Amino acid sequence: MCRGITYAGEIAEGGQGGTPSQTVEIICSDPRFIERAAEKKPNFVVRMIAGAYSFPRDWWCGIFYCCMQLGLFGAHGKAMSDPWRRDLNTILGFIIKNPTLAARLLMVALQHLMTTPEFYGRIGGGVFTSYAARGGRFGSRIVSGPIKAAQMPANFILASTGAAVLAVKYGGRDIVAVFDAVFTGNYGPGPTGDQYKEMFRAAIESSEPVSQEDADALVAITEGILHCLNNPGEYLPGGGASQTQETRPQTWVPVGTVSSARPNGVMGLIPAGSETNALDVISENNAWMYPRP
Repeated sequence: MCRGITYAGEIAEGGQGGTPSQTVEIICSDPRFIERAAEKKPNFVVRMIAGAYSFPRDWWCGIFYCCMQLGLFGAHGKAMSDPWRRDLNTILGFIIKNPTLAARLLMVALQHLMTTPEFYGRIGGGVFTSYAARGGRFGSRIVSGPIKAAQMPANFILASTGAAVLAVKYGGRDIVAVFDAVFTGNYGPGPTGDQYKEMFRAAIESSEPVSQEDADALVAITEGILHCLNNPGEYLPGGGASQTQETRPQTWVPVGTVSSARPNGVMGLIPAGSETNALDVISENNAWMYPRP
């Protein structure tokens, strides 16, 4: 047995270990999680444009955050940004206390984030932002080589700071949420928000480094959750990479795509073709609740 995670974010025993799907089979067998993971995403072009746009947005956010911390927007502006700084310092403290664990989590996150269009769109947005910030074609002739070389890292730090601020502002309290914001520009609460927050709470709030056993569990569970998010079809009932379309017993879909009613006793997913009329469900429930004498 290995340590998995529930939909409520609690770490529990489950799975056989060995593969990401086995590690997190607790949460990835929960219809509520799979339903959100399987939600239709925008097309490739839209997602790449969103990634490109996110870099200059976060770049400006990083600039304004630094100005607020320096007091350039007055005491009110600094007070507004102080909670974000405290949250970032807490996550930074976790990284400093657990550099090896942080590096392992970064590698796991990058392995999955590099498969998204937002990641490459953000790189393009960073190149364009740096080009525009130094004045475009005419400015490039004036700026010296050393300044050009230092500008790209400086812009990346600014944009990463802004992304991290947005991540904690909108509820991210863990290192993986910050990685997602920094490398893809996605800072909104996702299907994993509560799970990550609870999973890392004890490790981040602790004053001691994470033990090797707990570190291995955190890495394995994080990898499993990301694998589940990127391959939800493998976790659907009757799904799996080893099965073909002909051998799968039936197709399961989130409620709402084929039915306007949730069958009695069924949550999250229903088999295609199992549409149920709402009046039938009400009638069945009434029959159970108010049996005839």
